[in-house]
Amino acid sequence: MDFMVSSANGWPQKVVAAQNYLSSYWNLYFPSLSCDLPSLFTPVVVCMAIVGLYFVILLTYNKVRPHERRMENAHFKCRQSAFFCLSFSYFPIVKQTLSILRPCHNDRDVLYMPNSPWIECTSNTYKTLTALGVVSVVFYVIGFPLLLISLLFLFFRKRKNMSPEDRQKLDAWLGPVYLPYKPKYQLYFEIFMLFRRLSLAIALSMISSSSTLQTFVVWLILMVSAIIHLRLQPYNKLPNFQFDHNNVFEPLVLNVLSMSFMLLRFSALDSSCTGTFIWVVMIVNMCVLLVLVGAIFHLLVFAGNARDIGNLVTGNGECNVSAREDENSNDEERSHLLPVGDLRGYVPIDEGT
Repeated sequence: MDFMVSSANGWPQKVVAAQNYLSSYWNLYFPSLSCDLPSLFTPVVVCMAIVGLYFVILLTYNKVRPHERRMENAHFKCRQSAFFCLSFSYFPIVKQTLSILRPCHNDRDVLYMPNSPWIECTSNTYKTLTALGVVSVVFYVIGFPLLLISLLFLFFRKRKNMSPEDRQKLDAWLGPVYLPYKPKYQLYFEIFMLFRRLSLAIALSMISSSSTLQTFVVWLILMVSAIIHLRLQPYNKLPNFQFDHNNVFEPLVLNVLSMSFMLLRFSALDSSCTGTFIWVVMIVNMCVLLVLVGAIFHLLVFAGNARDIGNLVTGNGECNVSAREDENSNDEERSHLLPVGDLRGYVPIDEGT
């Protein structure tokens, strides 16, 4: 979104204002607070503080953790939440971190940061940001993919030989990394997704936004990813659904994004068609967004209905079981009325009389 809005000048003012507002909070930059404490509200510092606090709590919790199963499940949920936060925020934090480490620009012998021209490269603020950026690259940009690869190779490879109970415990906290994918792609496809985010972050932060090279690299990454998704169909098909949502919408979004990048580059080269290209990008992206929201709503509604049907079937099953038990008990009560030898055969009327 940052690249799309900054690469063309014909965007409506409300769209630009909404983009600036969303981008600030998405990048963990809070304008109302950063004016007073600017050094404490950068993505690098916030991310490191959150991750460090989590691991401190985790180590403390492991020492005093009770042995009840309820607390064990809560512990697994905390791990799962931590992995989700680290994975979900990987792209924006890596992009902001690498933009800080971009080489300085020179303007009449004055060196300044490309994304923050008011910060000179000889100031203490720049030195502090650079040091924090280096630490973030080591522990997060490189460390998180290495951590994910290590966990997958250490635990997932042993998953088949685990007992059902241990396998269930592993799936409770590491399952979202591999369970959404088909079995033959579970080991490495999440790693591929992480490296796709890393490649996009490098292209958008290290290459100048006014360069055609950036558009080409971003388009190439998105198109290669879309082709891989269409070829492999990596996601598991959702049960009780004829339409394969994940394997259709992922390539669709990638193709729309790649088309948007190319149209915006054309609008920058030909100013006479800027407005047309921008409105095409806005309309297509809004349509795709509405389709995705509708699909998510449909999945939620269908999941709720399926849960209700499952409960109804379970209730009917219990009623049938209780009815069969009643019939068996009635048969036992009538057993003394049967002929000798407990034979339920045909008894002639004459003999009966």
